[in-house]
Amino acid sequence: MKRAGYLFLCFLLLVILLIPKKGATEEEYYTIQAATYLSIIEAEKNYDILYRSLAEQDRDYLRVELIKGRYYTLRVGRFNSFREAVPVLKKVKEVFPTAYIMKAYIKDERIKRMYVRESGVVKAPVETPERPARKEAPKPLEKEEIARKEAKEQPKKEKTFTEPARTIPEARKGHGPLPFMLIGVAIVVLILFIRLSPRLLRVKIPVPMGNQKRVFNMELNLRDLKEDDIRGFVEELKKRLEFVINDVGLQNLPENIEYIESGEDSIVVYRKLKDSLDTKKNIVVLSSTSIPAGSVIRGGVFVKGDVRLDDHVSVNSLFSEGEISTGRGVKFVKVVFSEGAISLGDDSLAGELTFSDAEIVLNRGVTFRNLYGRPVRTYDYEDMPAYSYADLYSPHLDELPFPIKSLKDTIWFTKEDFVVPEKVRIHKNLVTNANLTISRGSIIHGYIKAHRDVYLGSNVSVNGDVIAYNDLFIGENVRIYGDIYAKGKIHIDRGARIGGRARVVSITSNNEIKMGGNVEIYGMIKARRGTVI
Repeated sequence: MKRAGYLFLCFLLLVILLIPKKGATEEEYYTIQAATYLSIIEAEKNYDILYRSLAEQDRDYLRVELIKGRYYTLRVGRFNSFREAVPVLKKVKEVFPTAYIMKAYIKDERIKRMYVRESGVVKAPVETPERPARKEAPKPLEKEEIARKEAKEQPKKEKTFTEPARTIPEARKGHGPLPFMLIGVAIVVLILFIRLSPRLLRVKIPVPMGNQKRVFNMELNLRDLKEDDIRGFVEELKKRLEFVINDVGLQNLPENIEYIESGEDSIVVYRKLKDSLDTKKNIVVLSSTSIPAGSVIRGGVFVKGDVRLDDHVSVNSLFSEGEISTGRGVKFVKVVFSEGAISLGDDSLAGELTFSDAEIVLNRGVTFRNLYGRPVRTYDYEDMPAYSYADLYSPHLDELPFPIKSLKDTIWFTKEDFVVPEKVRIHKNLVTNANLTISRGSIIHGYIKAHRDVYLGSNVSVNGDVIAYNDLFIGENVRIYGDIYAKGKIHIDRGARIGGRARVVSITSNNEIKMGGNVEIYGMIKARRGTVI
């Protein structure tokens, strides 16, 4: 429900941003910009000069606009094309040689003074008491003389505003930053939609209903996993598959009939698999079986017994009422579920979810995302190295560092790096805004929390949760009896034990989990990517 709410808010935000604001749909026109001034008196004085210099048919939309609340620009005309504005530009350049053609919006709120012809009636410029007496339009001068004259009359700062290349941002061509902002918002919303939208396992089961068959669509959200949801999904799946098995009646047919399809549906019921398969259909096997090497099954496989997958088999999802074992390089795309033990061979891909009511054994090179087992073990190779990351950051200290602030009787808090010496027993919760290091052999009776990295040395014991807002390094033979969360990577060294039969825990990483050999974890493991090194 929370994710659906987030998606709705993102969609609502996008709709609000895409609703055109007042003036946002106004059309851009070609216009002629004669000059830009810092004073409205200067702008209106030159307005009068340009007014008398142009013929009546060329005065349309002669105006003074206030841009950015500071600059008064003198512009004339509203043209639909560049070519249409060229004749008037030639006349304006006789008085203002630096004039040029640009695209701009004509907005009423920016206009301070404007001349418009409507239905043959000419709206003459309105006199203002502050404006000085009008001067006659100057005779055309040479460009050098005009530039010299303007340099004397205007302050140095004002010179930059009369150059076409350095006028205010409104003079830029194009539609401004709004389209790019909308594109950026759309991309962000799309990314959020992909990240927050559920990853679903969908299974279609045709169940006989009298003389007809009804197709049931079953879904399991792989993004928000809960143990009860997984068990409920599998129990419902088994009930519906029993209808299919009883409907085809393969068990009542002669032994020479090895399989039968469920009508025109995408389910094939086998007694036992013998040959390599390449199919999109769902497979139901009525006894223990093996899946031959090289098979590619893009649907689900449901086995009423044990199942062995030979090397380099690819299966979308596998459900077994017995044990599952695989060879090297086996690939699961979505779900592996077993009521017995699961053993994944070297370099196998465990898919989105691997769930077992018994133990899960991971061999070298196995990658995973979500695991649930009691326990999850990694095989202990003799040549598998031990990575004692935490020992690299464990100085030998004789006493606890200071200053330490006690927020409560049960919490020690510090803003600096916090280092617990070797073989120390602490009956406190430890919190730091920096890095936290527990040196080898120490015992913490409480939770630990760091806003950066957490380093647990070898043989450390933590009787509470471990939270790291960056990376978490768990050393050799560490014992943790609480939940683990890290925003960064989690490195679990050889021999670590997390949770227990009486304490099922969860390990969550927003990044990657790497595990060494002989690791044992009771509970759920969640990561973007997990690897056995």
